[in-house]
Amino acid sequence: MAEVTPRAWRVLLALGGVYAAVDAFIGVHSGGDLAFHLRLSERLLHGQPLYADFDGSIGLPWPPFAIVALTPFALLARISLPLAKCVWAIGNVALFGWCLVRGYRHVGRWTPIVLAVAAIAQPLQSNFQHLNINLVLLALVVLAITDLEQRRDTRAAWWIGVATALKGYPGAIFLYFLVRARWRPLAAGVAAAIGLTLLVVLPTGLAGATTVSDYAHLALTAKSTQALTGQSIGGLVARLGGSLTTAVVLDALAVVAVTTVLWRGPASAEPMYQVGITAVLAVLLAPLDRLHYYVLALPAWIVTFRAPSPARGRGVWFAALTVAALLTSGMLSHIHSPLPTILAVVRQNTYNFGAVMLLIVLLARHTTLSQSPDPPPVPRPI
Repeated sequence: MAEVTPRAWRVLLALGGVYAAVDAFIGVHSGGDLAFHLRLSERLLHGQPLYADFDGSIGLPWPPFAIVALTPFALLARISLPLAKCVWAIGNVALFGWCLVRGYRHVGRWTPIVLAVAAIAQPLQSNFQHLNINLVLLALVVLAITDLEQRRDTRAAWWIGVATALKGYPGAIFLYFLVRARWRPLAAGVAAAIGLTLLVVLPTGLAGATTVSDYAHLALTAKSTQALTGQSIGGLVARLGGSLTTAVVLDALAVVAVTTVLWRGPASAEPMYQVGITAVLAVLLAPLDRLHYYVLALPAWIVTFRAPSPARGRGVWFAALTVAALLTSGMLSHIHSPLPTILAVVRQNTYNFGAVMLLIVLLARHTTLSQSPDPPPVPRPI
């Protein structure tokens, strides 16, 4: 595993400091996502219903555990809301920097890391601007990958359980444990997600159980989640004039394709690849399609840019990577001039098309992985 040089640390800390200062300033003057959920956390502290008057047509609020986890920031916001936003923004920059360091230690080069960051540029900035929670989810996914590399499967599943309790859609990553028949870690991760969700019962008593049921009802009945139109794949199909049946079929095909890769992959297949492709699937299957969700594609982009190009079809490979990265980076969304119809459709669905292309590239890479010999087994710690 590669170690970061002192010079690289100095550069990272300098860039991180500048970026933290800029994003703290932007977040203090924006940060609407955090501010809204801090108000929900304040309701929790006062024993009031969290989701009673929420308009489900505009999306979904964060799940109950996320509101519980925000209570320290809600208490800080009583003193100063800008201070709470600033602390959250700086913490998110620190988490993202840690993710980059972990990525470097995995691949041993900075070029794939820089390219991967560029490939999620706009989703990344959206998280910092609106102070959303997805960078926390990314850090939890990277923690899970790190533990899987060290054969600590149960602890890895716990991190995915925490991410699921915080936001819901990372729960699709449990597919990795299911297909690989990691039953004990799977049970531990699911139990962690359920247990953390029920933590809302502690400060509010029996009303907490009502909060959980209220959120479940809201998630199932909200207009924004009906007929899969709020989903990445489902929304793309709807905007292209397709039917609900088409969306369901494409969702199923994506799940089957990823399941096949996980099932047929060698025992030595790297966790960053397998969890990375499952994280991309989680974004595509999330009930809501939100720009800032796409930061979870970072591990997948790192292993994709690190992988050697194929011996045949190298030009096609590079073209696919370039187009997919351009789409998920969000750069096309900055073009406001009129475009031909096809390009206008691509611009409208830039992240959807990009994530689908990334998934296809990851699936294509499975052939290379399956042909690599297995290294000697690493003994698991007791």
